[in-house]
This record gives sequence, C-alpha cells and structure tokens, in this order.
Amino acid sequence: MPESGKKFFYTNGTDQQIEFETDSNGNTLRVWHIAWGIRKGIKKIE
Repeated sequence: MPESGKKFFYTNGTDQQIEFETDSNGNTLRVWHIAWGIRKGIKKIE
C-alpha cells in the first residue's frame, strides 16, 4: 500500500517497506527494502 509517492508498505502485518530514491527529474536512482529497521539496497537485475 502506498504511504507516499515514493514509499510503500506491506499489508501482511510485517514491518516492511519499499522506498524509491529519485533524482530531481523523477528518475529512479535506488530502491530500498526496509525491514524491521534495517535498510538494504535492492539490486536491479537486467
């Protein structure tokens, strides 16, 4: 579920979020997975 335009949270009762870091043009620079207070970058698979 969206928490803001760049931050989303899981609705399954766990303390997890996904956050998108963007530049001033709106391009995605990084994606973060935040779980139980630990923030880790998500690696893009191409």
